[in-house]
Amino acid sequence: MQGSLAVLLWLMRVYYLGGVFDLFLAWFLLGAPNIFFIIFSLILYTMLVFCYVLGIFGLMESSIRIGLLVQIAKSKNNRMKKNKILKIYNSKVIIAKRLERFVASGELKYEKGYYFLNKKFSYFIINNFINSFMRKIYGKKE
Repeated sequence: MQGSLAVLLWLMRVYYLGGVFDLFLAWFLLGAPNIFFIIFSLILYTMLVFCYVLGIFGLMESSIRIGLLVQIAKSKNNRMKKNKILKIYNSKVIIAKRLERFVASGELKYEKGYYFLNKKFSYFIINNFINSFMRKIYGKKE
């Protein structure tokens, strides 16, 4: 969890520095911009940062494929033996890490050896609702 906190702090610093840079750049290029431009610029910047964090950074953190490439790139001489890769990326480790992330995010709760949904609604299960709805429309059984 310590690494996640460091990443979050780094992202927040980059966000704030980028916002300040955005305002200074606007001031330099346009002179003293009006309040509407400042608010619009910060909203647009915030949306772009949000898309980056979820779409690019988030995928890089959760993707096994990209994680594997990063591990190989970090290793000595940019190579790694197959048995070491299988030790790092075995199914038990992958499932344990995913369950840990779900519990940390509050999506799942762990009590007395059981995992269960912590919330009545979860964005992670929207896909399940859509698939069930489509099956009902087209008359296919689950």
